[in-house]
Amino acid sequence: MWKTCGKLFLALIKHKAYNKTMSGTVEGGKKCAKTNKELYGEDWYRKIGRIGGRNGHTGGFAANHELAVEAGRKGGRKSRRGKSSV
Repeated sequence: MWKTCGKLFLALIKHKAYNKTMSGTVEGGKKCAKTNKELYGEDWYRKIGRIGGRNGHTGGFAANHELAVEAGRKGGRKSRRGKSSV
């Protein structure tokens, strides 16, 4: 499935209409979303999200509280800000 996603994504980036509408603004984003849906179907974003969700394997801090605590401790020691006054 990843190969299919890669091909779809590359086709999307190379498509001239995509590059013309992607302006970095809200209006440009709406135009781009409309173009994507016209070119690749109404479920384009659902397909991409499903593939991305399947690729997540780490779990992150929500899955491992001890890891989050340790990372916070390390970040606190490395902090360049002064002591909290609260």
